Amino acid sequence: GNDRGGANRAMRVVFAHLDLGIGGAEQLVVNAALALLKKGHYVTIFTTHHSEGHCFAQTRGSGPLASRIIIAGDWLPRSILGKGVAFCSSVRMAYLALVMVMRWRVEECCFCDGVSTQIPILRLRFPVLFYCHFPDLLLCTQRGSFLKRLYRFPLDWLESTTTGLANVIVVNSNFTGGVYRKAFPRLKEPRVVYPAADFESFTPPDWKRKAQSNRGPFVSLNRFERKKDVGLAIEAFALVLEANPCGSQGLRLVIAGGYDESVTENVEYLTELKELASRKGLIDRVDFRPSVDDAERNLLLQSALCVVYTPENEHFGIVPIEVGRPPFASHRHPNSSMRAFCPPPPSLVGSLAWAQAMYAGAPVLASASGGPLETVVDGRTGYLKAHVPAAFAEAMSLLAGDPSLGLEMGKQAHRHVTEKFGPGAFEDQMNDAVARTVAEPRALHPLLALAATVALAALALSLVGWDSA
Repeated sequence: GNDRGGANRAMRVVFAHLDLGIGGAEQLVVNAALALLKKGHYVTIFTTHHSEGHCFAQTRGSGPLASRIIIAGDWLPRSILGKGVAFCSSVRMAYLALVMVMRWRVEECCFCDGVSTQIPILRLRFPVLFYCHFPDLLLCTQRGSFLKRLYRFPLDWLESTTTGLANVIVVNSNFTGGVYRKAFPRLKEPRVVYPAADFESFTPPDWKRKAQSNRGPFVSLNRFERKKDVGLAIEAFALVLEANPCGSQGLRLVIAGGYDESVTENVEYLTELKELASRKGLIDRVDFRPSVDDAERNLLLQSALCVVYTPENEHFGIVPIEVGRPPFASHRHPNSSMRAFCPPPPSLVGSLAWAQAMYAGAPVLASASGGPLETVVDGRTGYLKAHVPAAFAEAMSLLAGDPSLGLEMGKQAHRHVTEKFGPGAFEDQMNDAVARTVAEPRALHPLLALAATVALAALALSLVGWDSA
């Protein structure tokens, strides 16, 4: 239906989530619940697992969601002999859905995410809003064996069929929406609700520092992984210095990010990058800073002439926009449970620094692909270029030649992410999505529900093989 009158009244919304721990999906669920609470709605969260030792502060102790969590199905296995994770997740969520349907309360809408196989059961009672982070059938790429393909076939079919039974489908970006349409071409068009950023916990831009500094460094902030293609920044920087050796005196490139000596790829890739800088004659112009702390990272982003974001076709993540802040302070702060939105966990920080930098007031140079297409406004908040050194060098030369250009772009970048990804925008979009869901038919037709239940039972056939993902 098109009646969205529910947006202006208090609604009862119930959430269904597999494991309410610490992760990007969990951050989204917590933020969505808090957003609806702030809009005056009643919220309850059902989950198969929640541990106060591993969760967001808002869901434990005196947190605003702590008393609103109901756990059911934690006794069910997460895997069988280390296999069948996807199957066991579906079983756990189906059980959780049955508990929710039989509960003697009047909820008007159900928000669920990640796993979709429980949607037919939930539709026996609720209109359903399904938040698709990323199609699971695309996450499972190892399908070499016949048993694995046999195992995945019913799971993939169920994901497509059950996702289509949701009343409203939401994705976190246009990029994910495009992936969703390719995975499920016959399903309804998804709505886009961008994740919220907790600007209250961020370190604000330091415009005075930027104005006083003649020319800050180019900064690359990524994990030391080959897929991040940080070498592109070094090669482009070499072209900048080669094209204008006099005008580029004092110009530096800082390569910083997540680094773990116990991760072989991190160690190998850092060595490869240093060797590349040496071959280009840049060993004294490139600073390598693995595992920078919060204060150093904030200083880099506040003073950067530009953040050079080198990954290609990187999807739009949940963390992006959150930079220039002490990333984990609110996990430790005694009053952190009262924050409106929670910060990302350590495992997620550092991804998609293109958008993180913009809040700190740094323009971003990125490849014209993936998530940056939705965040970087080419020529206004940064540059979107072809994924080749020459194209990156062209943009870097423009900024190096006119530091005031970078300052103005940084100001526009800060305004852009504040308006597009602030908590207020997220609250309004989530409120509207829930209101649209409430306006939909409350229950699935009994015959369809029966067919869906039979399909869920058929899932047991996948026991022929096991999922290792």
